[in-house]
Amino acid sequence: VTTPEGDADPPVRPQWATASSSARARALAICMASHDRLGASSPLRDVGDLFESIIACHQAMEVVVPEDFATLEGALLDVSPGQTVRIRRGLHGARGTTNENAKFGGVQVQVRSEINLVGDPGAELRFGLILRKESGGEVRNLAIVNLHGDALNILGGRWTIGECRVLSRGQAAVTAANQSVVLLRGTVVGGTATRPVASRFDAAWSDNAERGITVGGKAKMLVRASTVIHCRSALCFGNKEGGALSVVNSKVSHVDFLFACSAGKGAGRLRGLSSDNIRIEVWEGRQRASILDAEDCQAEGRRVDVDYYYT
Repeated sequence: VTTPEGDADPPVRPQWATASSSARARALAICMASHDRLGASSPLRDVGDLFESIIACHQAMEVVVPEDFATLEGALLDVSPGQTVRIRRGLHGARGTTNENAKFGGVQVQVRSEINLVGDPGAELRFGLILRKESGGEVRNLAIVNLHGDALNILGGRWTIGECRVLSRGQAAVTAANQSVVLLRGTVVGGTATRPVASRFDAAWSDNAERGITVGGKAKMLVRASTVIHCRSALCFGNKEGGALSVVNSKVSHVDFLFACSAGKGAGRLRGLSSDNIRIEVWEGRQRASILDAEDCQAEGRRVDVDYYYT
């Protein structure tokens, strides 16, 4: 092509040839390479053949807090589905990892995708987590401590919570709702008290959680080899929609009530549970009965086999 002045235009390089100049251009090149109308002889086909490998490598890369992002919130905005966020040792506040910020635990951070949250030994979040309906994955080896609210709300998806400490001061430690499906294993759940609290007049009473594990809606939770401690009601289930809670080979200690059953369609199952409390509280209602049964359980040192139906 010749301009009116007679000078030839410089050759125009195709976009794929300059894609390495920016992340945006690289992403555009990958999208173009996977287009159905791409010509058989296009050099972009070489990029398209690597598309799945690039995605797999990206998902295998861990995002580290605070090295890659100062806060978990920042990391969650960047990760892709299937990625792992690793949280380093220390106290992590919602706005950073300094001890000053970590003292304030009333904030809750939302997870909206399928990811894995993994803590290094000694990693502790001083805020609550909300796992949204569209989320899913695993939380492993992480302490979640909320001093002013719920610690872990699971509102949907399939989640595994393993080898964690989930503690709330005065509110609920773990709640599963909607149609979430949860496996909780090897985890300590309850309040932030560091010793048994005998009565409401004890100064440490407010350090207890109101509820340890709560399952409502159409959620299902299996609790295995875990401990519920320092809370008013250890295990809560049932409402007008349902809520199924199964507890296997676990322990309940220093609580007011072992079970709090909301009259409804829920069902609770105990297998091999040891507890120092056998009191059961039923919340009044007009829905169908909640059902609780127990086999091979120990309460206050005595064997307990219970079939309990509330009508």
